[in-house]
Amino acid sequence: MKVTIREEKSKDKNQEKGPVTEGAVEVSSSAPGGTETAYPAEETRQEPASKVEEEAEKEALEQQLAGAQREAAENRDKYLRAVAELENFRRRTAREFAEMSLRAGERILTALLDPADNLARALDAARKMEAERAGEALTSFIGGVEMIYQQLVSILEKEQVTPMETVGTTFDPNLHDALVAVERPDVPPNTVVEEVQRGYRLGDRVLRHAKVVVSKAPVAEEKPNENENTQ
Repeated sequence: MKVTIREEKSKDKNQEKGPVTEGAVEVSSSAPGGTETAYPAEETRQEPASKVEEEAEKEALEQQLAGAQREAAENRDKYLRAVAELENFRRRTAREFAEMSLRAGERILTALLDPADNLARALDAARKMEAERAGEALTSFIGGVEMIYQQLVSILEKEQVTPMETVGTTFDPNLHDALVAVERPDVPPNTVVEEVQRGYRLGDRVLRHAKVVVSKAPVAEEKPNENENTQ
């Protein structure tokens, strides 16, 4: 069997109409008698190379777009996290600064409480002396000390430092320090009956606990057993 491959040339447009076939293959075979049998040429079609390249380029661009979208999403997530961390840092810093300032103010104000207490005690003692022995000099002295005391109290009040009212209230461990408990049948148990040292508040916070004396229920006296008396 003999295979003959030949390439047909384009015919003249005036001689034959129709599409030009490239790469036609003609197959002929030799018959036993010596004659050749010709088979019609088969047309082979190949996809254009440009179309394959376009598909590959399109796929590559889609992959690049997907990667860019993932990267953009990751960058947005990082940005949002960074903004949240910065806001948390700003709030924490502001809170710590406020607490530090408050603690510094508390130390100064606490240091002023003892002189205020001493001035109050001095005034109480002076008033008692004035009641016992009247004198112009003593009255003038008391007036001067009271003026100093009121100035100090005014400074504390401007800083929102206020004294606690304790006598007659129920004992509260968050506000009071109990020094001793005494039997008092005239008041309910756990009632503040005496203030040894005044307590103060700074706004809503306790600046110094009040030192107080608390009441307790009287101990019931044991009655003698009647049986024992008869024996």
